Amino acid sequence: MSLANQISPESSSIISSNRNPYSKILDLTGEVCLIDILGFDKARWQTKMPSEQELNFCFDIALVAIDTFLSGKYSEFDALTTTNCCHGTALLFRNLAFLALQLDLVHIKKELINRKGYLKILNSTEIEGAFNWRLPTPIVELSKMFILSHIRVEDSEKGSRTTPKKLLEFSTFSHKFCKKIVFNLQKQLSNLVAQSYNLYLNEITPGALICGINANTWGKYVSNKYIRTDVKGLMYVPSLFAMQISLAYLICTTAKVALVKAIIDSSGNIVNKNITLFQGNGNNQLRPILNNEINRLKSLDQREPVVIFSGFSQLDSKSKSSCFQKNHWKENLPNLILACDTHYPQFPKITDDPNFDSSHITPTENELTELLAKHAEVQGVSFEDSSLFCLTHVNTASLNQILMQKDEKKRKCSPIGSNT
Repeated sequence: MSLANQISPESSSIISSNRNPYSKILDLTGEVCLIDILGFDKARWQTKMPSEQELNFCFDIALVAIDTFLSGKYSEFDALTTTNCCHGTALLFRNLAFLALQLDLVHIKKELINRKGYLKILNSTEIEGAFNWRLPTPIVELSKMFILSHIRVEDSEKGSRTTPKKLLEFSTFSHKFCKKIVFNLQKQLSNLVAQSYNLYLNEITPGALICGINANTWGKYVSNKYIRTDVKGLMYVPSLFAMQISLAYLICTTAKVALVKAIIDSSGNIVNKNITLFQGNGNNQLRPILNNEINRLKSLDQREPVVIFSGFSQLDSKSKSSCFQKNHWKENLPNLILACDTHYPQFPKITDDPNFDSSHITPTENELTELLAKHAEVQGVSFEDSSLFCLTHVNTASLNQILMQKDEKKRKCSPIGSNT
């Protein structure tokens, strides 16, 4: 039984193409089984049919995910993995969102509710048939991302932490089974994202430059040769190079991007927030969207996903770079992000894999090594000196979420989404 090909009557208003850069590794235009939300491979279901409890969990997650998506709360799909791939996860969600917006989600939701009710009257033999109930792939993938966002808990000292037991809010699974679901989904997402950067190169305008260097030069370092795998099979790509490919992809697909900078005092309290919107020009630049253009944005589809680069700056820093140099960095956002990334590990340290190689990759091209050295000299872009801007996270929000934040007179609320 399928719910695919339910096209939204409003889909014509959505600014998007039906590109699927992941087509070589994931068919986002097809359909998959509802039970795939649990993240187990197909071999599991060859010997064991899903239980009514497992199916009910998948129904409930899919319904909550659809409701959350329809409400435009895209930041609640900010999936947490154990890899440093938040920028790739944000791009994946953006592409999933455009595909989901083409579907008639209201109709799909009604059908899911009906089927969940039908599940209650099935006998054990008939429940096996429910295994074949299918959903459009974007809905299943968004449901997985919702799970990995829901299990995120913020720790004031350790940052975002994975808390699988939060899935007990939707089920009576054992804690061990919740941990298995979360591990399955984190591994799937991490590996999908790790393989996606190289695929983005096919979507980038030939000859496009990012920070003055050909995107293909950056792309060399996100190829399979430079992907590292830990003892559990999770893949990792050097984040600095992956970030530049992500930016080039956003530019060439004319994406909307927001730079969200929290101004904090010496106690870590947010005293102000600056939000600047940009849009890719299809070639080499993220163009700032001027204040006099904001009203025009309000007439566009408010469901459009916007990729957010969040960070902070210290209000009372004594660094010489305390002047934000707004005009310079607004015209060179990829350079600002590159400067931040030179102070950030390319690979994380894996505590349960002492043999994992977390050393930096040093490019062989002189133009790249000189560029990185130059950006490493920029002051005010690290945790130790954040007087300019310290990048902490990349995620996605709806255009409506961003514009509502800009409209607020007092910007002391918590940042959109969560930091990693």
